[in-house]
Amino acid sequence: MIKKVISFTILLVIFLLGFQFLISFLKTNHNIIYDLEIEGEIYSIDETYKKISGRDYYLFNVSIGDSNFLFKSDNYFNKQKKVVDSIKKYSNDNVTCISLIYKNNYASAPLCIKDNNLYSYQSFVNNENFDQFLDEIPNFSSKILEDSNTTHDFYDLEIYDDYIYDDETLLIYNYKNILRVNSEIEDILTFSSYDNYKNELGMLVGKYYLVPKFTSDSDFTLYYAFNVENEVIKDIELSKPISKQSYLNGIYDGKLYLFDKSNLIQYYIDPTSGKSVEIGNVNKKGINYQNGNSSEISVYDLKNNNIKFSESLSKYETIDCELMFTFDEYAIYYNDGVFYKVYEDYLDKPIYLLKKDNIKEIIVKEDRIYFIDNEFLYRYDDYGLVTLIKRDEFNYNFENIYNVYIQ
Repeated sequence: MIKKVISFTILLVIFLLGFQFLISFLKTNHNIIYDLEIEGEIYSIDETYKKISGRDYYLFNVSIGDSNFLFKSDNYFNKQKKVVDSIKKYSNDNVTCISLIYKNNYASAPLCIKDNNLYSYQSFVNNENFDQFLDEIPNFSSKILEDSNTTHDFYDLEIYDDYIYDDETLLIYNYKNILRVNSEIEDILTFSSYDNYKNELGMLVGKYYLVPKFTSDSDFTLYYAFNVENEVIKDIELSKPISKQSYLNGIYDGKLYLFDKSNLIQYYIDPTSGKSVEIGNVNKKGINYQNGNSSEISVYDLKNNNIKFSESLSKYETIDCELMFTFDEYAIYYNDGVFYKVYEDYLDKPIYLLKKDNIKEIIVKEDRIYFIDNEFLYRYDDYGLVTLIKRDEFNYNFENIYNVYIQ
């Protein structure tokens, strides 16, 4: 009898644990409001957890009196609730900054408020004495990038050694090669026997860099698919020779679309399957992808207009900007020389990130912003604005001259 009771108890515990695990696995959102009292101040935290398209994250709206701060974190907490344990604060006469300290002792980058507007802490680094405040933020201050001039040369690049992250690969177009640079390896993909000044038909698609094999002929019959992660190169044979008088439409559904003006044919190149497919011609309409929606388009419209694909900006249509990059729950946009971050649920609370005028070739990968300024390629993120590469060529040849792969 005792054995039966013990066995039943064990089975019940296993069932309850399994049920709890299943509920946690299936859970896609929660919202909870709670308070923390720290050094006599009450912080009200509106915590939202969401899981969208396989990605999950937390968003925190933190109130102190009349001030509201917005923070985002990836799901490091196994979907738990009340994950903010403590808060570090800096304050002077007109600037207040806070950093959230989470359950796992992971900390957010500080966020600041001035005149009821939100700013990255880096906006004030040169004007405020943040040293003690930053030193008190666990697992954050150690990641802040310090000034370094340690460089080495690779081809015509001067590479800043201390600033390239382990998960980051830079791809630089170099006339007949693609230079691959990361924290461990520097190598090249040669795609042509002679120099091609402009990179008009090469592009990064997922983990593959796609570029035609150029010869002296007026057309090409092969695309290289260079796997950025493992250096494997696929040869993608084209169903027909494609004229060099072609242009890229863009990326849709993991495939690279291009239009051959000379032969009036639209193709896609699929690096995963290693296939090229003819999509549109004089007898069949091609594909257009605008504002996140696909539609048919005639090859004559593709010839007369350089059609470039675009993602949906409908959630942010009220925002006036020159350039915008959208992600699951937020956007980063550039306007009047300033980068901002804005969450889709708080369009009236943009976060001022960085002011940088007259820059070129902006690429945004999640919270990392890359751009060219004169001869320098820069990266901005929570840990600093740093130079990655110096190259004289960037001064006058910069269109589609680089890309970044994050592993």
